[in-house]
Amino acid sequence: MPFIKIYATDTCYLSSKDRYSGCTDSCLLIAGNNGRQDDSLVILLKCTFNGYIPDMKINHAYLYVFVNKNTRIDSMQKRLKFSLFKNLTDFCPQYCRWDTRPRILTDEVDFIRLNTCDIGSYVRCEITDLASAWYSGTADNYGLTIGFPRCGSEQYLVIESDSSCHPPFILLDYENCCDHRHSYSDFIEKTYRLQLNGGQVYSPSIEVVSSRTVSFFIKNLGPEIVDVTLQISPNGIDYIDDNPIGSVAPDTLSAAIPYKFAKYMRLKIKCDEASAESTVKIWYQSQLLNPLNKYI
Repeated sequence: MPFIKIYATDTCYLSSKDRYSGCTDSCLLIAGNNGRQDDSLVILLKCTFNGYIPDMKINHAYLYVFVNKNTRIDSMQKRLKFSLFKNLTDFCPQYCRWDTRPRILTDEVDFIRLNTCDIGSYVRCEITDLASAWYSGTADNYGLTIGFPRCGSEQYLVIESDSSCHPPFILLDYENCCDHRHSYSDFIEKTYRLQLNGGQVYSPSIEVVSSRTVSFFIKNLGPEIVDVTLQISPNGIDYIDDNPIGSVAPDTLSAAIPYKFAKYMRLKIKCDEASAESTVKIWYQSQLLNPLNKYI
């Protein structure tokens, strides 16, 4: 049975205490309660279905989120329940605030009871009916809200965002009703945010063997010049330089495509000064050769 991964395209989290700001650039997203500060937090996320297989039947759909080690579970409880709610209105992560957050359908889409052993791994919840409605167009895709019932205890879920190495995604198990093998191509996008504290860092390895075209974009968000090189690898371990992008000035966007074919690729980023600090954002974008043959 074929599968498709659809990665989150929009994520942020909101705080009831800090009502006039939202957090969109963090690699972590938080939902829960901070009882000592009387604060509630919710996560907003959306996975866009545009460009995927026409005339397919979704058998099952699951939302996967990666539970970060900073998750806090009350020692008196063996499990922590967090709920998923369907958004009834849309949101823009850059401008969404607590008082302008999406309205939600009060009935849960699903929920997960989180164990301490789940920390550091992906957990899933089923959203088959909702994903089918989004795909067919019978429901508007305004994404999901993840939250908890308000309580006085201090417990919260921390998951990794769309700019981390473990982004949220929806996994679709589907049947192909028509053969569209030659009629369209699938678009994949991943984003990463890396911090440099002198020396050099590497973006996560990306397997590109099923891609027809591949592009990398990098924006320097910090105050120092960074030097960027596209690297390739046959095994995801041993890398060689392929395309030296060169120096990227602060507040500048650069792009790169590979010169040679390889199964794995990544970017190497380093500061010109050994003690310099900087931040970069990376976009990876590709079109698949034949999405119908892509399995997970």
